[in-house]
Amino acid sequence: MDTRYKQVLKKLKKYNQENLLIFYHNLHKDQKQILLSQIENIDIELLKENYKNCLNQTIDDNAKIETLNFIYSSNIKNEEKIKYFNLGEKIIKENKYVVVTMAGGQGTRLGLAKPKGCFELELKPDKKKSLFEILCDNFKIAYEKYKVYIEWYIMTSSDNDSDTQNFFKTHNYFNYPKEKIHFFVQENMPILDLNGNMVLDKEFKIKEVSNGNGNVFYSLKKNGILNDLKKRNVEYIFFCGIDNVLLKAIDPLFIGMLSDSNYKIASKTVEKLAYEKNDWIFARKNDVISLISPKRLSKENLNKKEFKQINILEHLLKIDALEECCNMKLPYHIALKKNNYLNEEGVKVVAKTTNTYKFEQFIFDIFEHFDNMLILNVKRKDEFAPIKSFTRHYTPDNAIKLYLKVKNKNI
Repeated sequence: MDTRYKQVLKKLKKYNQENLLIFYHNLHKDQKQILLSQIENIDIELLKENYKNCLNQTIDDNAKIETLNFIYSSNIKNEEKIKYFNLGEKIIKENKYVVVTMAGGQGTRLGLAKPKGCFELELKPDKKKSLFEILCDNFKIAYEKYKVYIEWYIMTSSDNDSDTQNFFKTHNYFNYPKEKIHFFVQENMPILDLNGNMVLDKEFKIKEVSNGNGNVFYSLKKNGILNDLKKRNVEYIFFCGIDNVLLKAIDPLFIGMLSDSNYKIASKTVEKLAYEKNDWIFARKNDVISLISPKRLSKENLNKKEFKQINILEHLLKIDALEECCNMKLPYHIALKKNNYLNEEGVKVVAKTTNTYKFEQFIFDIFEHFDNMLILNVKRKDEFAPIKSFTRHYTPDNAIKLYLKVKNKNI
């Protein structure tokens, strides 16, 4: 029995997790090394702490909930708009602006066994565009206007990184310079069964999944991107998702507004509609900027416009704010999920109901670390048409209608 194996076994015994080595002696040499390396790199203490903390989380029913100030884009005066546009365009032309897209998810709910960004919309009988291409159009339009190739950083996951990069290669990077598109992989965290134990994906591999969009900051720092942005004098970093076909990834008005303010961060929002009644909203909770469940609101506040501003995953940070975020220890949130895994008899357990715990960090948890922020309410019909599934409201059909309407209006 080699020294490395003994050390790993000792580590697992401390946490009653030695079941992870149940197939070890039947593995090939290279498989043994894969399993031992994975176990060595797992912070089991953190995992157990997260499990305990998340299960013991309580809701503060007596929390003080107050509104946050926000600005309606439609209420901005023309002379102010011109000023903000000029400021924003200057920042873009000076190459001080980049975009980070969080695209680590799969298109499972859309029936796609590929990254969600690969999902294609049928815009015409003979014309399809993927979510990645629709977003890339933002960058090509910006180049036509400003003669600057804006750097695009795409956060993938270990599950979809290879497929994502191959998709871009196959489509010739949508005719955008490939050296301006950068991929980096977010971190993973093991899932736990309902008893709080890690499980195997294969005889030589522990089941892990990506740990949420809040991991983007740690991953930017770990991959050297933060240092690179600072060396290149980048001043503004925009964070977004992949599924909103009306996303304005390069918006000089928004950039100029943050530039002209004393704030370090900004977010766009839309006013929630009836079918979004459960969507979390921007508010101050115990004097701290937060996203909160509408269930925490009194009946009196529930219908106020001030408490209807929802998160649409569009955040703009100044570089010093980004550096602060990269050094933060964001909390983990727990979620019950369906996951297939290998049991101790070597049989694949196929999940029919939620059977595991997943831990995630969320990007909105950075808000509480800042005294204030700029919140810009934008017109839904112009800027918000996400695709979530084939049912309910955020469907491809609805997104296509809105996309074509905006596209035709701008021609």
